[in-house]
Amino acid sequence: MADTDMTLQEGGPPSTTLPDENFDATPNAEDQLGEQKMSKNQLRKIRRRQKWEDAREDRKIKRKEKRHAKVERKREEIRARMAEAELQGLDPKSVLPEKSKKAETVRVPIAIVVDNDFHRYMTEGEFVSMSSQLTRCYSDNRRSPFNSHLVLSDWKGPMLERFDTVLRGNYKKWTSVCFSDKDFVAACQDAFSSMEASKNTDVVCPALATAHDSTEPPIQKGETEAGQGALPDIEETTHKSIVYLTAESPYTIERLEPNTCYVVGGIVDRNREKGLCYRRAKERGVRTAKLPIGEYLQMASRKVLATNHVVEIMLKWLESGDWGNAFLEVIPKRKGGQLKDAEDEASASNNGGAQQDQEDGEEGSDQEEDGSVSLSSQQAQAETRCQADGGANGVVSVNSLPQ
Repeated sequence: MADTDMTLQEGGPPSTTLPDENFDATPNAEDQLGEQKMSKNQLRKIRRRQKWEDAREDRKIKRKEKRHAKVERKREEIRARMAEAELQGLDPKSVLPEKSKKAETVRVPIAIVVDNDFHRYMTEGEFVSMSSQLTRCYSDNRRSPFNSHLVLSDWKGPMLERFDTVLRGNYKKWTSVCFSDKDFVAACQDAFSSMEASKNTDVVCPALATAHDSTEPPIQKGETEAGQGALPDIEETTHKSIVYLTAESPYTIERLEPNTCYVVGGIVDRNREKGLCYRRAKERGVRTAKLPIGEYLQMASRKVLATNHVVEIMLKWLESGDWGNAFLEVIPKRKGGQLKDAEDEASASNNGGAQQDQEDGEEGSDQEEDGSVSLSSQQAQAETRCQADGGANGVVSVNSLPQ
């Protein structure tokens, strides 16, 4: 008999412990649970999940058939092109597609650590979304021409269980990524040793080379908000080479620093837990900072980004050294992001057009005024002539007046 309990996690929403794998999700599932019954919604979720698991092999077969059909279709296209080339007297091999060469990648002395100690703050749907974002983070980092030292901290508990069971342990095939069951501070300390091997590759990465020669501080202190008090200096933090990225930080990143660990909170909470990552970093004596979104973009929505978007933005910056381009390439269009320079130019163009229209209107008004004065003068002269030459009745025809 499987037991089900509802527990209230400290600082987070209630979490549901589902029955084990031996639970039979049938219409009589209530009888199996004994006195402690489940709601209809919970039973519906269990049945839907069981149905999904039962169809797993069928989906696998369909994917395999679809993949084989795609390969066969490509082969038929190649055979057709080779036959056509042979009829034209050409070498059939000349029409074969060239094999694409794998782009060379460089591993730079930058560590990106995803803090996965937030599972108790997420609902089931948000937890599933977060696992997909972790997969995307790995994919983006692997394909980037400048790889960072990607670390997934707190790799244990429900997240590890999901990757081992539902996702069939695919993460075990990942390369150039570190899985650590330690917290984010200890994981960063381990990342520093792995960065020693690539400490000189900042010369190969133009963005890091330019940042290394810059005299400006990499993190700028923002304005103090009312009631916040004085902002702490970097020297007051315990871990000076660790930066926790959070939107609530009063500091803004100007560039990425070599031999530095950047921590990203692995959480999807729909903005319920405001300031959670910021408080977590301050409690551990870690520097905080936010991406310079407000300095480059005018956003139509809030500036909080998904975990994989933050990781991808930093990877894009390593390619170009330009935050504006990195934001435009990564941030979804639905957020309505627009470069501030482009927006200022558009505003100036609109203002210039309005000013020109106003000047044209004033000029036309002046011309109308001059025309009316001239007409009145001509009418007065005509009346004077009529009075001097006037007929018997002294009536002047309107048609005789100049138009």
